[in-house]
Amino acid sequence: MKKFLWQNLPLIIISAAIMLVMLLADHAGPALEFQRQAIFDGQVYRLLTAHLVHTGINHSVMNLAGLVMIWFLLKGSLSQLEWWLVLLVTALCVSGGLLLFSQEVQWYRGMSGVLHGAVVLAIIRSGQLAWMIRLIILLAVAIKVGLEQTHSGLWQSEQLIGAPVIVASHLYGVVGGLVSYFILQSFRSKKMFRS
Repeated sequence: MKKFLWQNLPLIIISAAIMLVMLLADHAGPALEFQRQAIFDGQVYRLLTAHLVHTGINHSVMNLAGLVMIWFLLKGSLSQLEWWLVLLVTALCVSGGLLLFSQEVQWYRGMSGVLHGAVVLAIIRSGQLAWMIRLIILLAVAIKVGLEQTHSGLWQSEQLIGAPVIVASHLYGVVGGLVSYFILQSFRSKKMFRS
C-alpha cells in the first residue's frame, strides 16, 4: 500500500486538492479562481489555483477522470519530479495565455487546458504507440483545438459544467504540453530529472 501511495503521490495530491476545493466551493471558488483584475492586483497564486477550482461537481468529475486517465498514460514515462514540472509549466502556460492573449476572459475555473497539454505530452512520449499513430492522434488534437478556436464553444460541455467553455485554455494547454516536452528533453540531455 505504501508503494502504491508513493508511486501515485502527485495524482493523489492533485485529486485530493480538487475534491477539497469542491467541498469548499462556496468559499474556495471565488478565492482561488482565475480573476484577471485580482491577478493584476497581486494575487498571482490564482495563476495556479484556478486549475483546482471547478464550476460544479460535473466539471470536477470530468476533469478528475481525465487526470486519472492521463496519469496512467504518462506514469511509466515520467518521474514524479517531471510530472510536477509538467503540471506547473502547463498550468502557467494556460493562465499566462489567458492573462496575456485572451483579455476578454475575466474569470476561469478548471483543468481542461492543463489536461490538453498533458495529453499532447503523453502522446509524444508514448513508447507503446507507433510514430505514425502518434502523429495521427496529434493531428486530431490539433484539428479539434483549431476548430474550437473558430466556433463559439462546445454546447454539450457547456451544458455539463454549467458555464461557458474557455476553448482558448485548450490551445494554451497544448502549447504548455509542447513547452513541457522541450524542457524535459533539455533536462534529460543534461542528465537531470532521471527516474
